Amino acid sequence: MDALKTAETYCEKLDSMVHSLNSIVQVLPSMLGTESHANDAPRNYLILAQTNAEARPFGGLTGSLGLATVQGGHVSLQPFVSDSEIQNADEPVVDLTAEERLLFTDKLGKDIRDVNFTPDFPRTGEIMSAMWNRQYGVAVDGVIAIDPLFLQNMLAVTGGVAMPDGSTLDGANTAQTLLHDVYARMAPQETDEYFAVAAQAAFDHIMQNAGNFKSYVKALSTSVEQGHVVVWSAHEDEQNLIADSAISGKLITEGAKPQVGVYISDETESKMDWYLHREVTTEFQKVARNGANQYTVHIKLQNTMTAEEAASEAEYVTGGGNIVPKGQIKTALFIYAPANGRLVDWKFQNADDYKGVTLHNGLTVGVGDVTLQPGESYEITVHVQSAPDTDEPLTFRQTPLIEGR
Repeated sequence: MDALKTAETYCEKLDSMVHSLNSIVQVLPSMLGTESHANDAPRNYLILAQTNAEARPFGGLTGSLGLATVQGGHVSLQPFVSDSEIQNADEPVVDLTAEERLLFTDKLGKDIRDVNFTPDFPRTGEIMSAMWNRQYGVAVDGVIAIDPLFLQNMLAVTGGVAMPDGSTLDGANTAQTLLHDVYARMAPQETDEYFAVAAQAAFDHIMQNAGNFKSYVKALSTSVEQGHVVVWSAHEDEQNLIADSAISGKLITEGAKPQVGVYISDETESKMDWYLHREVTTEFQKVARNGANQYTVHIKLQNTMTAEEAASEAEYVTGGGNIVPKGQIKTALFIYAPANGRLVDWKFQNADDYKGVTLHNGLTVGVGDVTLQPGESYEITVHVQSAPDTDEPLTFRQTPLIEGR
C-alpha cells in the first residue's frame, strides 16, 4: 500500500510537471518573439526578484526589479533597480476589493515590497504592472517573479556567476548568500545595490547559458513546481494558456479541483524567515455526512535560531527588537479551504493565536498569528472539506520553502 501511494504521488507530480512544461512550450514563442514572431514589436517583461528571508504569501519581499526586452528570440536586460527606488503610492494603483483590504491592507496596492501579500500571483502581476507604469511610463507585457532558490537551482546547471566583489554565486551557496549572509555582513544601504547587481548578473547568466538542455529544463521545472518562479502575462490569450499550470501561481477557485493553501507572511519586519522551518502534511480523514471528503492538515513551525545566535546576529537580520524581542519570529498565517468546501475546525497550540475566518476570491480563509521564541516549535491541526460533488484528490500549495538549516 505504501508503494502504491508513493507511485500515485509520483505520477501526480509528474503529470503536474508535464502540464506546466506543456503550457510553457505553448506560450514561449509569442513571449520570446522567436522566428515566426521576429517582426513583432519588442516585448517588455518585468523581473521581480524576491527575498524569502522576509516572507510574503507567494514568496518574499520584493528586493529588486529589472526590465527584460525581448525580440526575435533575443533578450536584453536593463539594469535592475532596488525596491527603494520605486515610490510608494498615496492610493492603491488598482482598485482593491474589500476582501483584499481586510486581509492584506492597502499596502498590497501601494508598496512595491508588498505586492505579493496575496497568494494569487495573477493579481500580483496586475498590481506590479500598474506600479511600474506609474513610475516609468512603461506598460509591461508580463511579470516574472524569481527568488534565490530559483537562481540556485539554475546556477547548479549553468555554472556559477562572478560578482563584482570577487565572490561567486553558484548552485550550492546562492540561497544562503542572498537570504542570510548579505544581511549579516552588510549595512542596510549596501544590500539594495548588492541585490540589484546579483539578481541581474545571475538572471542574465542563466538566460545566456542553457548548457545541458535536459538538465536546464529539469531545473526549471523543479523551480516551477516548488513555486520559485512564476509568470503572469498581460496578454489574455497567453495568460489563458498558462492559467491552470503551476507557473501561473493562480488561486484555484473551482470546486472540481480541491486545493488547500497554507501561506505565511512576515510580521517581524526582519530577515528572520531564514530561520523559520515549516512542515505541513495533508491526510485523508473520512467522508463527511454531506458526501464531501474531509482531510487533516497538520502544520508545524519552528524557530531554528539559538539563543546564542539571537544575541550575536546582526540587527538587520533580527529586526533589532523593534516589533518583537531579538531572536523571535512573528508570522501571520493564512489557511485557505478548498473551493466550495470549508474549514471544519482548527486547533491552534494557543487559542488566542487564531484571529478568525474571512473570504478571499470566494475561498474560506482562516487567519492566525504565531510568535516563536528561539528554538521554539508550534503546531496547528486543521480539518477541511472539499466540495461535496467532487472525488478529485486534494492538492496542496504553500508559501515556497527555504531551508536555513
